[in-house]
Amino acid sequence: MKQIQRKFVASGILLEKIPLIGIGKNIEQGYILSQEGVELRIRRGDHECTMTVKGKGAMVRDEWTTELPSWVFDTLADKVTGKLLKKVRHSVFCENAQMEIDIFTGVFFGLLILECKFEDEESAKMFELPDWAKSAIDVTDDKQYQNRELALHPEAITI
Repeated sequence: MKQIQRKFVASGILLEKIPLIGIGKNIEQGYILSQEGVELRIRRGDHECTMTVKGKGAMVRDEWTTELPSWVFDTLADKVTGKLLKKVRHSVFCENAQMEIDIFTGVFFGLLILECKFEDEESAKMFELPDWAKSAIDVTDDKQYQNRELALHPEAITI
């Protein structure tokens, strides 16, 4: 399966402008293996645990996900490299894209990332943020804002 997404970083002020976002989903995620070109991520949401293998790339990359029992997540969480990321994810309606707003807690308290997922590359390239999010900065190709990099090098980001 291909993941096609663009990523934007925004300030907390943006939260006041977002259309009703409702209750978010708590997420914890960490990386067991992270080498250039491949990563193995574990994630716990409110109701499920998953393991994902992601290939190399920024806007487009291969991705495979499977469910894990919670005890496997708990066992592997002790083996993560770097920090275990914690965030609250909100899904927001956005024309031509599935938009998720990640509000980080813990080490990255205050970091706000918009992830926009697309069906195809053309839609991703043509996408424009809605008016309420125009101040967000496109960081799709900025390695330091990849979740893997945040977990492995938390000192590299200043919020």
